[in-house]
Amino acid sequence: MEIRENRIIQTYGFENELPTKQVQSFIDAFKDEKLIKKRKERKVAV
Repeated sequence: MEIRENRIIQTYGFENELPTKQVQSFIDAFKDEKLIKKRKERKVAV
């Protein structure tokens, strides 16, 4: 998985395979838990 600027760029597996349904569900959970929270935290002005 490649992540840049809190965005997932690509998610390919071994030998350039697309993610399986199980892996895709993990990616979605990871994105919701780790990346979206970071975006919300950065929007707060001080």
